[in-house]
Amino acid sequence: MSSVNIVITTQQSNHNEWMAFAAWYSVHHNMPDTKVAVIFPRAHLRHHFIWLNKCHIPYLTYGSDITEKQAIANLDLSSNVLVMKDHMMLVREADLSFISGIVYAEVSGLYTKASSDEVLPIIDYHECGNFNLAEWMDKQKKHPFFRTPQLVARNRTVNEQRVFQLWRQMGNTFDFINRP
Repeated sequence: MSSVNIVITTQQSNHNEWMAFAAWYSVHHNMPDTKVAVIFPRAHLRHHFIWLNKCHIPYLTYGSDITEKQAIANLDLSSNVLVMKDHMMLVREADLSFISGIVYAEVSGLYTKASSDEVLPIIDYHECGNFNLAEWMDKQKKHPFFRTPQLVARNRTVNEQRVFQLWRQMGNTFDFINRP
């Protein structure tokens, strides 16, 4: 079991809900013994993220008076934390033993874009095959988990394939546990 915890940072919106779930699911699928928590700034919206309670995932909402790093420190975790943003997925097991303190995925050496041929464990799926996160958020209201056949590009990288494979696996689970 890893002595490193993973914290997923997100926002409180419909799109960020499925994105945070995808990040958590990917960690749970590839490194099930790793403790994961989710943090997001407090918003004056009704609480989304029903799945956090149903999956017993610790989470923390924080006010504008503290920083993200302070919020992470307020969690009951070990001092070694890898921080992933909600648009990232852990697509393969990773050796996290070198993580010391609070380390953001982007500077960990474990992170790359989905379109990259580098085989690294943490993938940013902003642009993944025919999927473009900004365009999706402008046009769609639901998650893309069931739309992967339309999103897969002919010449895809192994990283893109892993993202789409996990999306296909998590679609039914997300819809089931996210019911009120």
